[in-house]
Amino acid sequence: MKILIDFTQIPLKKVGVGVYAMSLLREINKIRPDQEYYVVVLGDDAEVIELLKESKFFKIIYLNKIFRKLIFRFAFEQLFLPLLALKNKIDVIHSLHYSFPILPIKAKKVVTLHDMTFFLYPEFHKKLNLWFFTKMIKMSIRHCERIICVSEATKADVFKILNVKEKYRDKFVVAPLGADYRLPTQYDKESLKILNKHNLAPNKFLLFIGTIEPRKNIKSILLAYSKLPNVNSEYSLVIVGKKGWHYDEVYKTLDELQLGNKIIFTDFVTENEKNVLLSNCYLFLYPSFYEGFGIPVLEAMSFGIPTITSNISSMPEVAGDAAILINPHRVEEISSAINLLVHDASLYKSMQDKSLVQAKKFTWNKMALDTIKCYIQ
Repeated sequence: MKILIDFTQIPLKKVGVGVYAMSLLREINKIRPDQEYYVVVLGDDAEVIELLKESKFFKIIYLNKIFRKLIFRFAFEQLFLPLLALKNKIDVIHSLHYSFPILPIKAKKVVTLHDMTFFLYPEFHKKLNLWFFTKMIKMSIRHCERIICVSEATKADVFKILNVKEKYRDKFVVAPLGADYRLPTQYDKESLKILNKHNLAPNKFLLFIGTIEPRKNIKSILLAYSKLPNVNSEYSLVIVGKKGWHYDEVYKTLDELQLGNKIIFTDFVTENEKNVLLSNCYLFLYPSFYEGFGIPVLEAMSFGIPTITSNISSMPEVAGDAAILINPHRVEEISSAINLLVHDASLYKSMQDKSLVQAKKFTWNKMALDTIKCYIQ
């Protein structure tokens, strides 16, 4: 059996979907199943090309970086990808990010749906993306043989929002995401160098990781932190992530609070730098309005970091009883949870222990095995 994975949908900066896509390839390479694997990649994506070349397990199909533009990538996906599949006698095409070839082809179509924000929060998306991806998600129900959802919550959202008929429900498979990080030594030279770069001390900062956009609810984090002078006098607040969509309100709030250098925005960071920040923070904050899975929550828990996250969508599914769940619309709940974990040593230790146990329930290896089953069944 020949499997083709379309990596052209994945951006250069690997967050969220990018972390998922890279992890899938790494785990397939470790598992080394019997199938033949082809991966279509854009020529400017050095990170994935290096991974594929080192493995010698995948056959690489290169595309010009011009296909990174949505209109050209759409043309490739809908016109040339089916021809590529026919030429190489591909049995399964896996599209990693919502869209897939619509034309009838012999190859089995598998698509991953990460969340339903295009339907639930249309105001958080550009109009072209909104139109395109809502159409593709709706069409996936009829045109794809397997539809992978990254959580039970996402699957439930798809069923409810699109009123999926019973005859199509067997197409849906849940393959939860994972986090397999080794805890770095907190005070090694490399870690201290990274912390010094941002003027941080170990265990003396609160952390958020995610794209700076309205859905992530960063404004509420800033407001909650500002209401705790006993906390912000001792702990810095670090916001890690690239600018996304409608981020102006976050920076406006930052200016209004006038907390000086106590709030630090790092922009996008490398995987290693992210892990050092995670392993050395005191608390992790993730009061998102909606997540299909919420990888950062799991990453924080895999380091044994007490976490505050939302009580809606997939986050309770991922966090279990290992985090404090709050209503993301209530700033005072975020403040109260921060204050509680900062001043209750017993609760803090309990959250550390529970986090490590909960994180072990989700691994990239299991996600990859669940995905391979979708290819062969």
